[in-house]
Amino acid sequence: MATTSLSSRGARAADTPLRIDYG
Repeated sequence: MATTSLSSRGARAADTPLRIDYG
């Protein structure tokens, strides 16, 4: 999941508790 966040880090970062490289 963290890998896919790279593409939608903006939408995932806010919905992902594992925002390590999302800022």
